[in-house]
Amino acid sequence: MSEDDEILNMNEWYTAPQAIERLEANIVKKLDSAYPRLLARAGLVEAKILSERVRLYRKHDIDGYVVEERGTKAGRAQRQKAVESRRTKKQQGGLDGKTNKGGRQKKQPPDSGSAFVLAL
Repeated sequence: MSEDDEILNMNEWYTAPQAIERLEANIVKKLDSAYPRLLARAGLVEAKILSERVRLYRKHDIDGYVVEERGTKAGRAQRQKAVESRRTKKQQGGLDGKTNKGGRQKKQPPDSGSAFVLAL
């Protein structure tokens, strides 16, 4: 056994078919066989490459990953971000009637006492 060899506890890893089966357990549709590899490439799950055609995926990462319909996570994240933004503005006093719905300052009419008039 060389220095580069490493002993893997196979109870902690899924093969690609096992990973797909586990990911499909929570959803209705079928996943592509490349899905675990794409998750690993995105850094969402840890993978070990044993050879050109064999990869293992960490069970802990696969078990914790939930597959949702396309756009669901993004939509939920946008709604959550908007709620947090409104909450932060309220706490900072930004929503006191001086801003419009977009968060921009409302244009205030010029104060007649502070404006000067240039007469020709």
